[in-house]
Amino acid sequence: ATNIKPLSLSLSLTHRFCLSVRSAATTPSSLVNTRRSKMDLNVQPAPFLWIEEGNGQVPTPRTRRRTKKKKEFVGWGSRQLIEFLESIGKQTDQPMSQHDITNTINQYISERKLLHPEKKKKVMCDERLHALFGRKSVNRIKIHELLEDHLAENQIGSDDDLFCSSEEDKDASTLSKR
Repeated sequence: ATNIKPLSLSLSLTHRFCLSVRSAATTPSSLVNTRRSKMDLNVQPAPFLWIEEGNGQVPTPRTRRRTKKKKEFVGWGSRQLIEFLESIGKQTDQPMSQHDITNTINQYISERKLLHPEKKKKVMCDERLHALFGRKSVNRIKIHELLEDHLAENQIGSDDDLFCSSEEDKDASTLSKR
């Protein structure tokens, strides 16, 4: 385990004082008090940083990475998409285009009044949309883009590639050479 200690404890009192003193020019004139000296007004508490003892570098805050969950496909769409469409009464036995699905979702948003009251481009997701998109809110323009992952035709490693035999590849290559 690495030992972590606060930076302010490792500095002497004079160093901390030098780090936290601001110039009098940056202090607003409304804060100047005649009873106190200007030096008292400019003293700020020392910054409190954690430094690892081993390498002496300040750790940077880490951003949370979102990992894409693999979607399970049922026919032409993801399970989440099919369940959403069935829950609002749409037929899912025939494939739908991405444009039609976007229109259906936009109608659903309009009927349920899920648009943000002030930011009209933002959609506040209810339980069904949250299950589909995995977010609390979505930009209305991004809905079409977010649906790409839910359609089997847009997936890179489709099942059609697995069923192609090597004999068919040989036949296709000999035809292209002729």
